Amino acid sequence: MEKNELEKVSMTDPECRFMKSKKGRIELSYNFQITADHNGFILASDITDSSADTYQLKPMVLQTEQNLEKIPEQIKWTFDNSYNEGENLKFLAPLNPFL
Repeated sequence: MEKNELEKVSMTDPECRFMKSKKGRIELSYNFQITADHNGFILASDITDSSADTYQLKPMVLQTEQNLEKIPEQIKWTFDNSYNEGENLKFLAPLNPFL
């Protein structure tokens, strides 16, 4: 607990973290991330104990690139607002000339 600066931990699953759910309740949870193509095929996935999505964009894009062996040219990315952060936009700029 001291190492990760936590006040509470789960006795049955110490790697999960307290996060606000969609219902507004604070619950022990994980944050699941996926990258999917326009047909809904999952290209990359990860699970984290961080409640913020902001820092999950770069690892997901890199995992997608690794899984596909190359990011297709003229790819169109769509992200929700929680990824809208300066470092993410700088990271994406070389992948998308429209940024």
